[in-house]
Amino acid sequence: MYTIIKDTSTDEYGLMQMEPFAKTFNEVGKYFGHQKKPDMGKVGSIKMPVIRFYDDKNKPIKDFAYYTSEAAKKRYKIIKDVKNKNEFFKFIKKT
Repeated sequence: MYTIIKDTSTDEYGLMQMEPFAKTFNEVGKYFGHQKKPDMGKVGSIKMPVIRFYDDKNKPIKDFAYYTSEAAKKRYKIIKDVKNKNEFFKFIKKT
């Protein structure tokens, strides 16, 4: 399941879903030039709420945010749950 959110700071929409911590940790590592992936054991499989953003052609952009802090909960307004990404893109097209 996915959740549509609105970034109140930038007036943009994103799509939140649960992802393994190791996946996003490794993405951040690549961004900073770290190629070696650490062995995270059980910690890496913990699911984290992650917000992904997309460009106007429905392609994912590199930017993402964790929905884990009070600041994030203030910044990102939950709009509604959707079953898949297509429902998200249809919603964005209407707004």
